Amino acid sequence: MLPQAPSRSLRLPVLLDQQFWFLGHDIHHTAGNGLERYGFQRFRSADGVGTSCYLLPQAPGVALVCWGFGAYLGAICEENGTPPSGDAGTGAAGVLVQRHSVTPRLVVAPPTVPLHRLADLPRTRAPRSRGDWQLVHTGLRTLAERFADYERWARRALGEPYRLDTLRTLPRHKRRRFEPVSDLSAYWERWRQ
Repeated sequence: MLPQAPSRSLRLPVLLDQQFWFLGHDIHHTAGNGLERYGFQRFRSADGVGTSCYLLPQAPGVALVCWGFGAYLGAICEENGTPPSGDAGTGAAGVLVQRHSVTPRLVVAPPTVPLHRLADLPRTRAPRSRGDWQLVHTGLRTLAERFADYERWARRALGEPYRLDTLRTLPRHKRRRFEPVSDLSAYWERWRQ
């Protein structure tokens, strides 16, 4: 059965917060970590400071990286700190969306992953030029595509009842903002357009 079209458009911060609520619960699924089952590589914080880092390769030297505080889509350095070859000419390596922030940020240099705290990312900056906003737009479309794919997979692999149970655990202040659906793929599809 295909998901119904969303009844309303969710603002990006609310949609991200709901997505990260699901992702945070998916790592504790009874059949095993849902993100790892999907294909993310998990890097735990060795010293217990910060959050686990989840990396999903997109292309050589490019990845989707997720933490509890947000997601980054763009170029990454090799473990030895070697940056990927090529430069898009934008002065930015990729796009960072923070869980509770309205405006995406550009990360000026490819981060070396794993990293576990927002403060460990290379310097970020607000988009300023038309090229910056084009990079942000492309990054958000790709991020929406990846999360829509993940949500379709989660609905099949983790199950509709599990997703509904996850929604039932929402704190009261989130219940008013979140969409009462167990599948966010249709909402992410709207962000792809």
